[in-house]
Amino acid sequence: MTSRIAKNSDCVVHCSRLAEYRTPFGAQKTGGYVDLYIDVTVPVDQIVLCYAYGLYGLSYNELRMKKYETVPDRWHCRLRMPSEPGLLFYWFCLRSSAEDIERIVDPECHDLLYRKYDESHTYLYYVACWEGEDGKGKFAFSAPRVGVEEEKYPHAFQITVYEDGFVTPDWMKGAVMYQIFPDRFYRGSDYSFSAMEETGKSRPERIFHEDWNEDVDIEGKPETGYLACDFYGGTLKGIAEKADYLKTLNIDVLYLNPICEARSNHRYDTADYLNVDPILGGKSGYKAFSAVMKENNIRYILDGVFSHTGADSRYFNKYGRYEAPGAYSAFAEGKNSDYSSWYAFYRNENGDVAYDSWWGFPELPNTKEDDLSYREYILGPNGVIANWIRGGASGVRLDVSDELPDSFLREMRSAVKRSSDGNALVLGEVWEEVTTKISYGS
Repeated sequence: MTSRIAKNSDCVVHCSRLAEYRTPFGAQKTGGYVDLYIDVTVPVDQIVLCYAYGLYGLSYNELRMKKYETVPDRWHCRLRMPSEPGLLFYWFCLRSSAEDIERIVDPECHDLLYRKYDESHTYLYYVACWEGEDGKGKFAFSAPRVGVEEEKYPHAFQITVYEDGFVTPDWMKGAVMYQIFPDRFYRGSDYSFSAMEETGKSRPERIFHEDWNEDVDIEGKPETGYLACDFYGGTLKGIAEKADYLKTLNIDVLYLNPICEARSNHRYDTADYLNVDPILGGKSGYKAFSAVMKENNIRYILDGVFSHTGADSRYFNKYGRYEAPGAYSAFAEGKNSDYSSWYAFYRNENGDVAYDSWWGFPELPNTKEDDLSYREYILGPNGVIANWIRGGASGVRLDVSDELPDSFLREMRSAVKRSSDGNALVLGEVWEEVTTKISYGS
């Protein structure tokens, strides 16, 4: 596209990843200053830095750049970062006579140029390219669209602005992390197949494999079908017994997939946030595991699933496997439950009970993260997060963190820091470009 727009694509150059053009490089703290430079080897009247910044809404502004005296053909400006954290998008606008701009652009593209006849100026934009390692930009006929509801094209250069004084744990910087799916890592020395089967009495859909190398049963039981309920018997004790092996890998921190009580083997359908799955060794097994990790100077972080719970949980209790009524029976039968306000129920067109669920999976009912009783349970002084951090975890990995409200994430961070004297971390899962992900309308 650049070669089609411009006869000479190198007549204007800004490389956002080179200190020569942007100093200092990288994310910036609030209230700091960034020097921006752009080389323009063709005659133009003005170079204008266009920028928009904010978190929940964007403020658009312009700043005229000046010739940089010590380097020929270079323009410069110094931009103060906003006082509040957020994103700052920027791009450049070349403003000059039609003749000047048309000298840059191929003749067949002249009709695409934006012209401001009242100022006798024609505009040409220089925007982010997203190709190459140096962040070199390219020309565009229109300004970037960066708002929440806009198409995000052309692309803008970007600066992430973080709160001055924001600190992240030093122990995680450069650390080597090793991920473990607990059921499939190692059976402890006290493993017993019959004992493993015993844990499944309350959940008959579980399938237990005595042969560690046996294939997963992708059909499931005839009455249920596949439910990700295959278990092979890996335990927290098994992980602890491999501490010497883990140390030979020179790892600094373990990341454990969910260990809380749940129906499935992946445990992203949490049944009880405060209880370790009995098949992994329960609370006693967890305490022993945590002690061994501390002895061997291996940190660990736990997987937290807070955008939804399991339908088969003490909170929702759709199948009545827990003694106290859950939110489902509270709505369907008018019973009282401490968890009623955590979920959004309604009646469908047939009058049947329906509810919001994660990506439409009925086994994963969505939680209402803005519900204050839910926040107290998860984030309160004696809540779920405090329990796990004080129990030895060095942090929390958040499942689908972009599907959690920003205010919940900030309160999560506060809860983690409060419970660890500031030493634990929050690690969020986001599959897309993390800093420009649009979530909850911001």
